[in-house]
Amino acid sequence: MRTCHSSAMPQATRHLRRLVRAGTFSLLGGLVGCGNVVLELPGEVPVVDTGGDEGGEGTGAEPEPDIALSTSTVTATDILVGCSKQRSVNVRNRGDADLTVLDFELTIRQWDIIEPPELPLVIAPDESLDLQLRFTPEGPGDASGDLIISSDDPDEAEVRLALEGTGERPEEREELYYQLSEASADLLFAVDTSEGQEDLAEELSSGVHGMMNIFSTAGADVRVSAVVEDDGCVNGLLDYIDTSWSASDAVATMTTMTTPNGGERAAASAAFQLFLAAAEQADPEACNEELFEDGRQLHLVGLSRAAEGSAEPYAWYLEQYAAHGDTVFVHGIGGPFPAGCEDAEAYSGVYEASLETDGVFLSVCADLGANLSDLATEVVQRTLRRAFAVGGDPQDDEVTVIVDGEELQEGWTWEAEASEVRFEEEALPAIGTEIRIQWTEEPVCDE
Repeated sequence: MRTCHSSAMPQATRHLRRLVRAGTFSLLGGLVGCGNVVLELPGEVPVVDTGGDEGGEGTGAEPEPDIALSTSTVTATDILVGCSKQRSVNVRNRGDADLTVLDFELTIRQWDIIEPPELPLVIAPDESLDLQLRFTPEGPGDASGDLIISSDDPDEAEVRLALEGTGERPEEREELYYQLSEASADLLFAVDTSEGQEDLAEELSSGVHGMMNIFSTAGADVRVSAVVEDDGCVNGLLDYIDTSWSASDAVATMTTMTTPNGGERAAASAAFQLFLAAAEQADPEACNEELFEDGRQLHLVGLSRAAEGSAEPYAWYLEQYAAHGDTVFVHGIGGPFPAGCEDAEAYSGVYEASLETDGVFLSVCADLGANLSDLATEVVQRTLRRAFAVGGDPQDDEVTVIVDGEELQEGWTWEAEASEVRFEEEALPAIGTEIRIQWTEEPVCDE
């Protein structure tokens, strides 16, 4: 048997059935192929105008519901992922009996019905329902399906509404940074120049040029000074060396700073006392009036082969230093704790203070030039930028951090309130490192 398909078939079938029930004519034959229906009309009976699909009064036709949709397709295109778009379709009863809607079935999850009505739902003749639909893309690309509406319409138990939607990816954004120094620092050496240790001052003077090169390359604002006498005054006319100095001038000035100038130098192993004396001489009109400034990190470096000989425990001095710097680090180049090394005693107090202040401790028995370079690198690390701003609004607060081409899975946090990526100390990118921060922008949805 062949079956004919036509969008007009349900209405035509309904119309013919009503005419037959009304006795207006009879069917002589069924469908032949997909040709015409053959009808026999009594000669004495005129053809009656039924008024289209409506069951006319007096015809004797049984009233029937007739479902109709305002459109066959609903579309929502270029909707940002994370947003939704509403559409509506009108479901109308064009028949002359109540229409009972039995079910709404969606074949695609990206579409849903907003506040779906309770079922079964009765729609009176010539009444309608506005059905509110919503498209919420789960990702970029097309998302198509159907809404199948089941009812008691005798000719169309199911009608299908085509649903077509397209999702669009929100804007992908990126910030690019290169790691540089952002904090300024003052680096103060307490150098033991007692008998037998004069070489420490000489090696510091010759090694300061390499330190300043490291600071300059990093773009770090670091000033370097040294004290060797009990009064805490920096010897010479100037309080510090910075990256603007030439190599020869830096070496000559450090030589002057570390050359005793008639003061008592036997107590130079008492590094904590020297640090405090130097800080107290930083007041206006004192000998070190330009040595320390507000807002600069303070790095105190003890350099000696002898045991630390300050009068008070190191913890007492740390409390005093706090008044002279927002951030204070204590570093040491001396005999390792607890046994020392070769001809150097354990520099125990300085070692303990370096642990407490997150400083570094290096063995005085190793090459001093290499130690100074390592120390300069560590000081730069303390001045590096730790937080990197994001000039946007990442979707779901999700960002990706890529350092020198490698994505970091840990070692950083996203600070939503400040809208910045903040690195943890152990994962802080090195100087000159390329840092890429990528994210998907939170979509701005249409009202």
